[in-house]
Formats: sequence, C-alpha cells, structure tokens
Amino acid sequence: MSSEDNGITERRKTGMKRMWANMSPEERAARAAAMTDGRMKQKAKRERAAKLKAPRRQTNGSSSIEDTLELAKLAAALLELAGSREAVNHLLDIAELVRGGA
Repeated sequence: MSSEDNGITERRKTGMKRMWANMSPEERAARAAAMTDGRMKQKAKRERAAKLKAPRRQTNGSSSIEDTLELAKLAAALLELAGSREAVNHLLDIAELVRGGA
C-alpha cells in the first residue's frame, strides 16, 4: 500500500519539486548558491537604478532653491553697485546684447 501512496505522491509533485528531489546534495547546494547570487545581483541592480533616479529629483529640487537664493544675492549686489533699478536695467540690456552677439 505504501508503494501505491508513493506513486500518487510522485505524480502530484510539480516539476520543480521533482527536479529538486532528483538532485544530489552537491547539485542542490550549487543551484541554491546560483539562485542566491542571482537574487543579490538583481537587488544590487535595482538599488543602483533607484540611486540614479533619486539624486536627480533631490538635486534638482534643492539646487533650484540654492540657485534662486544665489541669484537673489547677486541681484542685490548688482543693485547696490548700480545704484538704481534703471542702471541695473541698462546693464542687463548691455549684457543681453553682448550675449546675443557672441
């Protein structure tokens, strides 16, 4: 009766279970190590991809604020040196002409 039960159990096993059951301990260890290595490589790949995406978002957000603050400081210094808004506008017009002509 146990041989009949064994046959039924063998038929119920999936292909993967049969594959693992038919492997020697050395083959199982090698296959398990390869699978673990593959999972680790895939995890590292996902982490690298996440790191590549994340800094761009953070850098763009923080750098735009930093750029705005830096431009505000430069504008204040320019206004202080020029003495009036009209003089600043005149200097900006000259800079635009120089940049456009170059």
